[in-house]
Amino acid sequence: MIIIFEQDLTHYRASFYDYLAKHINHEILIVYGEGEPNSAHTIEDGGTERNFKTLEIKRYWLGRLAYFQSFDKLKRVVKHNDVKCVIHRGAIRNLGLYREISFFKNRGIPVILRGIGFSNKRVFNPNKNISDFYHRKVVQRADAYLCYTHGSKKILDIFYNPKKIFVAVNTLNSSLLSQHYEQLNSIGIGKIKNELGLNKGKYLIHVGRFAPRKNLKKLIKIYADLKKESSDLGLILIGDGSEKEILVNYVKEHKITDVVFTGSISSENVLVSKYIFSSDVFVITGNIGLSINHSFLFGIPVVGYVENELEKRPEGYEQTPEHEHLIDEYNGIIANDDSVECFSNATKEVLRSDKYAINAYKYAQENLTVEKMTDGYINAIEYVINK
Repeated sequence: MIIIFEQDLTHYRASFYDYLAKHINHEILIVYGEGEPNSAHTIEDGGTERNFKTLEIKRYWLGRLAYFQSFDKLKRVVKHNDVKCVIHRGAIRNLGLYREISFFKNRGIPVILRGIGFSNKRVFNPNKNISDFYHRKVVQRADAYLCYTHGSKKILDIFYNPKKIFVAVNTLNSSLLSQHYEQLNSIGIGKIKNELGLNKGKYLIHVGRFAPRKNLKKLIKIYADLKKESSDLGLILIGDGSEKEILVNYVKEHKITDVVFTGSISSENVLVSKYIFSSDVFVITGNIGLSINHSFLFGIPVVGYVENELEKRPEGYEQTPEHEHLIDEYNGIIANDDSVECFSNATKEVLRSDKYAINAYKYAQENLTVEKMTDGYINAIEYVINK
C-alpha cells in the first residue's frame, strides 16, 4: 500500500489519483480531511467509483493559517497493512508535519513530500527567514521531494541533494481533456459556439474561483477597453465565489455587454471544455496557476503578468510555479506590467496571430500531460523504496 495525504480531495486530484492507481502496482489509500475554512474548492463527493481507497481523518483548523490533524485512524492502518511509502503534502502550516514524517520513518516507512518546496509569496531564503528555515528542516527529514516544475527543482537542488528532488508536473487529467478536444474538433467550433449561444467572432475567457486574488475586476476592465475597438468580442467567466456579485453588478453598472457568467462547473465537465474550445485567449489577471494547463490543453494562448523574481512581491501576490509554462511571445504573452493598458495591448497581439494557439497546444502535449505527472510520482516512489 501507498498512503497519499491530501488537504481536501478535489475533483481534479481525485481524477489524477484514479489515473495513477491504474498505472502502479500498489494499492493507493488517499488520506484527507476538512479543507481550508470557507474554501470554494470543489470536493470529490464520493459518487464516482474510483480505483483507490479513501480515509477521512479529523482536522482542526486554527483560523485559515494553520491546522493539526488526528492520527488515530492512521496508526491502525499502518499496523494492519504493508505500507511501502507515504506521499505527504509538504505544507508547513500543518503544525504536526515534522512529527508525522517521523512517525512513518521511525517505522521504516519512507516519506516523499509533495508541493512547491517554498513559499510562493517570497524568494526562498532559509538563512534569513524562520519559516523557510523550518521548511528546509522538514524537507531534509523526508526521503524525497516531488515538486511541480523544473524551475522549482533548480531552486531546491541548491539546498538539497538533487537526487532526492523529482518533478511531477502538476496538471489536470489531460487524457480525459484530450478526448474532449478531439470530440469537439470533429464537431467544429461553429456548431459548438451555436450550441452555447456564443455569437461573437472572438472570446476572452477565464476559468477559476471568483476570489479577490484573481483580480477579475481588472479583467473586465481590460475586456471593456478592448470592446471599444471591436464590437465582435465577448467575455466568458466560468466560476463562482465571494466576488461574483461584485463583478455582476460592475458589468451592469458600466453597461458592459456580451459578458457570459456560467457559474461554477467542474474542470472535467465537457461543458467547460466546450467554452474553452470556443475561446481565443485566456487572460489571467491574478496568479498563474493550473488555469494555464487547462488553457494550453485546448490550444488557447495565455496573457498574464509575472513578477520579477528578484523584486519584493506585493502583499497578497502569489507567484505559483506554473508561471514557468508561459513563454513570452511563444504560447502567449507576458504583460510588461500589471496595468490594464499593457494587458490590453498584449491581448490584441495574441488575437492577431494563430502562432500562439498552435504553440500553446504543442507545449501542452509535450510538457503538461498526466503521463508526465505520473512518471514523476513513479520515479520518486521507486527511488525511496529501492533506497
